Amino acid sequence: SVCRASDPNGSEPWGTKATAVCQPFLLRALSRTAEILEDPDWKILTEGQDCFLNGVPVGFGETIKQVPQVFGLKEHWRKLDVSEPDFDRANYKSADMSSTQLLAKFREEEKLGRMRPTTMGALREEYPADKIRVASMGAIEKPDGSVRPIHDGTHGVLVNNGVRLLNHVSVPGPGRNGVCRETGRGTTGSPAGSGGRR
Repeated sequence: SVCRASDPNGSEPWGTKATAVCQPFLLRALSRTAEILEDPDWKILTEGQDCFLNGVPVGFGETIKQVPQVFGLKEHWRKLDVSEPDFDRANYKSADMSSTQLLAKFREEEKLGRMRPTTMGALREEYPADKIRVASMGAIEKPDGSVRPIHDGTHGVLVNNGVRLLNHVSVPGPGRNGVCRETGRGTTGSPAGSGGRR
């Protein structure tokens, strides 16, 4: 295999089979594999202060550099609701009505290392007061009867309002996919497309 569990001399393990706390991915294995395959971006996974292993800024109250080699420059942003600041919001009724299912979902996420339970007291010891924001949560029922949690990062907590990414992610929507299908009619090959919800 490309990614061995120890170095070529068989001594010091690279730790490729270990996951970090609150991290469900084998980032060391991915990083090592990318390095062997000479991927120029392998270091973002495990090296330096701002790497995926340690955590990267998500854009709230800080500037995320634009990556012109990959993304165009974003010049327009959606106008978000500017509500009164309220950093400890109550949940929406849909979350209250689905609380048992949501708790089960969060326990699953916790087992996978994607979430961790905490208290306001513990958060206050770990983070500055101005960084703690409890968003309202809602729930959308899926066709199979399970629920999908929805966190409102705009109203009251104003988290989404404080994120301004400069990278423009260009994703073709259903309209563009329709044009591609029409253009491809009568050609040989396998049709491909992607769908999305508005």
